[in-house]
Amino acid sequence: MTWFYKILEDLPHVPQHLIERAYEQMDTELEQMPQGEQQIDWNKITTDTIIVDGVKKINAPNLAYSLDDEMRDWVYDNITDKSVVNIRIAKADTGKDGKDTNGAHCDLSRNYSLIYLLDGGGEDHKTVFYHEHGKPLLRNNGDRCNDHSLLDVVESFQIPLRTWTVIQTRILHGVRNIPRPRISIQVGLNNVEGLGISE
Repeated sequence: MTWFYKILEDLPHVPQHLIERAYEQMDTELEQMPQGEQQIDWNKITTDTIIVDGVKKINAPNLAYSLDDEMRDWVYDNITDKSVVNIRIAKADTGKDGKDTNGAHCDLSRNYSLIYLLDGGGEDHKTVFYHEHGKPLLRNNGDRCNDHSLLDVVESFQIPLRTWTVIQTRILHGVRNIPRPRISIQVGLNNVEGLGISE
């Protein structure tokens, strides 16, 4: 049976000094991922129009900034060192021009995202998983659907603050109700074997 997310309360909290260092990385140079031909076009995804509940909006994607070797070492020693694709801090590009929704997408660089949420971006924030009409639930990396009228909501939940939560990122997903920047430490994974979870 397909699962959408798992809350991993037994994983250790990120030390405060690493959180502070992660915040210092925000608004520096955007991470280019993956390397090569399929790099994210940051210009495009920050200006894409999405249609949500019949209303046209500008997409509010996560902007990603790489974290340093100390954070990587802490993750490898305390969380997992298997199938790690990237370790970064992400900040949703919200607030301007009513941007409050991260549109339905599958992550380009990873199959799972292990998230340590520092700021939810709004009191009623929710992570939503979708199934596009006529398409399989499990999709290709990088797939998107900007017209939400073509989607059925199959699951939604609120990621708890400062608690590791893993989500399936090859299922279309997005975030709603984020009027301010949503900030998280994220560990991209190709599989969840190192977390002791079955796929």
